[in-house]
Amino acid sequence: MRVLTGVLSAVLSTGLLLAGTGCDDEEATGSAPTPESPGETALPDNLCELVAPQVSDDWELEDVDHSVKDDISHCTLASEDTRVIVTFTSVPEDELESALAEACDMFVYEQPKDGEIRCIRAPELGGRPSGNVTEAVQVRERSGVAVITMQTDDLDRVGLVGAEVASVEAAFVLS
Repeated sequence: MRVLTGVLSAVLSTGLLLAGTGCDDEEATGSAPTPESPGETALPDNLCELVAPQVSDDWELEDVDHSVKDDISHCTLASEDTRVIVTFTSVPEDELESALAEACDMFVYEQPKDGEIRCIRAPELGGRPSGNVTEAVQVRERSGVAVITMQTDDLDRVGLVGAEVASVEAAFVLS
């Protein structure tokens, strides 16, 4: 249920983006989730600091919204025609599989295959990428689940969206 609550918070935050509002560093509230065990790595107070460097500068994305509340960190990066929305929910290690299943149900509309740590929705239109990719991924290194969505209306670059989502996923493991 924790992932569901985090995801709903992300959806509400996305409404702010669509309304043309955002926040800067001074307006971000709360603090980043802290590690629960020695193997975990804390997230920065501003999740966009982790996400933004993973996305190519060619997209010209700006941090338009970021927040931390309880165990949920949120980041929205956007340009005129492209959006990256990331929500990370910290969960106890023994709840990782159920949290991933919940996120997959809500955002990808299917369960991960046995043994998989991610589920991906990348619809096509007329046999071509649609420019809209959503991935939910279990991140054991940080004991949580990340939901990453990238959408673009730039028809010349819709095929690049999947690779960008994979780069954002890597930020949670490699940093």
